[in-house]
Amino acid sequence: MLEVKGDSVVWGVTELPEARPVEYPSPVFCDDELLAKLRKLKKQDMTILCEVVMLVSPERDSELEESSGYQGKMPMVAPYYPYLLLVLDQESLQILAAIHAKDYVHGNFRLPQEFAVQLLEMKRLPKRILVRDDRTQVLLTSLSDKLNIELKKKKSLPELDDVEDDLDYLKGKDEEGFETSNSDALDLGMDQFSDYFTSLDQVDSEEIPQELLDSLKEFTEDGEISPELLQLLQEIRKV
Repeated sequence: MLEVKGDSVVWGVTELPEARPVEYPSPVFCDDELLAKLRKLKKQDMTILCEVVMLVSPERDSELEESSGYQGKMPMVAPYYPYLLLVLDQESLQILAAIHAKDYVHGNFRLPQEFAVQLLEMKRLPKRILVRDDRTQVLLTSLSDKLNIELKKKKSLPELDDVEDDLDYLKGKDEEGFETSNSDALDLGMDQFSDYFTSLDQVDSEEIPQELLDSLKEFTEDGEISPELLQLLQEIRKV
């Protein structure tokens, strides 16, 4: 750590603070009408597996563009990485639901809500839910408590691995199971990414962080984007 001593600054040593525990959103389920309908269902001797995963393929924010009145073909705002609540029947390995959330921090409450709706539509109320991480556990705690469903965390759930491996886009892997490069994982495509910056009247220099330019240098070296585009962005950044 840099310390001030007199008129100079010298290097010193300090002890790092203890790592803060990770805290995940734990939404309170408060749809009493939906809960009343679910409680009328007969519980089945059924175990379902749940996990929240972040997709590695970015999606275009069409909803925001439409609400602003934008009708152009190229993206107006940066893409986002959605989250998915994957729901799996342990016995049949059937995917019961794959519920999408654009923003997990502010939209996490939507995941258990849609999950409850799916249970009602299927008319199936499980006796137990298994998860393997804290994030999914706290996400479903309120709903499971109010429906008296056993919610348990297990360290290993290989069934989830098998299903997620089949959904290659979740993990950014090719058909043989190898990790793809960052550029291969971008569903948006580098050509569309380039189009995002083509309309210069929509680009503000403050919206182009230096970290982005540093990352784009790697794409330039790999031939994914043209050096001209990188130079153009660097010039805009200097304005």
